[in-house]
Amino acid sequence: MRKIILLLSCLALASCASNKLKKSSLNSAYDVEIVQAEGVSPIVGTDIEGAKKSALSDSMKNALALVVGVYVSADTLVSKSMLINDDITSQSEGYIEKYKVLKEYRDGDFYKVRIEAHVRKEDISAKLKSLENEVEKIGNPVVYIKISEKIGDREIQGDYSGGEITAKLRQDGFRIASMEDEADIKITGQASSKYNTDSGLGGFISYSGSLSAEIKAQSGEIMGAVSASAGGLGLNEDLAGKEALLNCARKAYDKTKSSILDYYRQKRIIAFKISGLKSLNEVNDLIRYFRNIPDIKDSMLKRYSDGSAHIEILIRKGNSSQLIGVFSKSGKFEMLKTQPFEIEAKAK
Repeated sequence: MRKIILLLSCLALASCASNKLKKSSLNSAYDVEIVQAEGVSPIVGTDIEGAKKSALSDSMKNALALVVGVYVSADTLVSKSMLINDDITSQSEGYIEKYKVLKEYRDGDFYKVRIEAHVRKEDISAKLKSLENEVEKIGNPVVYIKISEKIGDREIQGDYSGGEITAKLRQDGFRIASMEDEADIKITGQASSKYNTDSGLGGFISYSGSLSAEIKAQSGEIMGAVSASAGGLGLNEDLAGKEALLNCARKAYDKTKSSILDYYRQKRIIAFKISGLKSLNEVNDLIRYFRNIPDIKDSMLKRYSDGSAHIEILIRKGNSSQLIGVFSKSGKFEMLKTQPFEIEAKAK
């Protein structure tokens, strides 16, 4: 928790910095973000020199935090905070091509250093991409799952196929709801298994199973349907029947996950393209503005170059029409063109 607070504090400190994009002086094929940020450190006793070094290190971390904050979702920023801290901000010198001290001074019992840092954008983007999975990119949606089950002619109270799918959803970053009305996605269906044979199986019994389920958005829109069949072996009929149910769920999971991801990619993400930006700081302000709108679940920067940015906005329902009323009142930008899943704008 302490690392989460520290990382978010770094973002808050860095967000007041001015930023711009230019080609790397070491390799013209790469871009660097030029970021101004301030660091602070307490002065212990009379150790001014030690406080100065700590403040400089803190200013580098804050410079990186600004760049990191606009390239990842808010959920990822929290869930991966320790990895981001360990792999990026704590190794700030590895991502900063060069820097210069703009100002340094003592402020009571603290020492402060303000720098201008050239942050290697490609290195940051590549590292962040390796930390964020597909589920996190769509905002870690909440799933409710209910699969009714039968072994032979007997309905069972266990949650074998549903429990297996739930475990895999959690493992991949989905959040699980215990109540249907709390979910973004509802998966409902039936699974059953029946006796197959015990001939030639060395004492084992074989059962065959089948599963079918429907995946719906909270609005009721059908996101997809899955079906699977599989067998199961056990030392008795009950164990064989349950194993068949589990194997059906394992077989159905990949299609379940891809149906959800495809739906979000096509239906819930709006491409917001804006020109006329003066700095990355304006992008950071936009992303924070979007994240504070109730109809928006999350937003993140995909590309930024020459004053233009492509921001992906994940909405909770509907399409861009849900946002027109709010956006039209914004003093930050002017909308030039709107389509169901794309908005073009110009910064004011």
